[in-house]
Amino acid sequence: MSFLRRVIPARVANNGSQQRDHHANERTFLSWTRAGLGFAAMALALDRLDAIDKVLCSKFGLGPLGPSIQDQNLNQIQIQNQNQSQDNADRDSSTLANAIPSVQTLPGPLAHAFPASRLCQVLGVWCLGYGFFRYWSMRRYLLVGQFVPAFWGPVFMTCGSFGAFMALGLQVDRKAFLVNI
Repeated sequence: MSFLRRVIPARVANNGSQQRDHHANERTFLSWTRAGLGFAAMALALDRLDAIDKVLCSKFGLGPLGPSIQDQNLNQIQIQNQNQSQDNADRDSSTLANAIPSVQTLPGPLAHAFPASRLCQVLGVWCLGYGFFRYWSMRRYLLVGQFVPAFWGPVFMTCGSFGAFMALGLQVDRKAFLVNI
């Protein structure tokens, strides 16, 4: 029971102006709504950029992150093999093509990676949901003359979004490393 008293914020007597407190509650709700809509706009922009990237990659024949070191090495070896006889060039290029994995296929969990646009959508929905919950719970407390300070919602949002974007950044770095090996 003492653990819950430390974790859950205590109610504080509301001795100030009721109107000022309700307006502050509305501003907080609008702030959470603005953050949620910002994440939604970011998700839409990232989704469009991903679509543009796919079109450009397919048009110019590039891999997911541009031409890789494997493609450059393959081109150099093929140029060197053109000077040799046709049989040796065909045999070497077929052996080389079988030895080097395709740039388009990534091993393990990166083949079905979590896109950044979906992460932003999740964070946007979480912001909107938490803002709605916080507004109505605070409204109920303010109507009876009490106040509960917000602590865990902003802490979870800050830590969760920072951690999610760090994990996403590590995923992109690992994908870039695996593609260019």
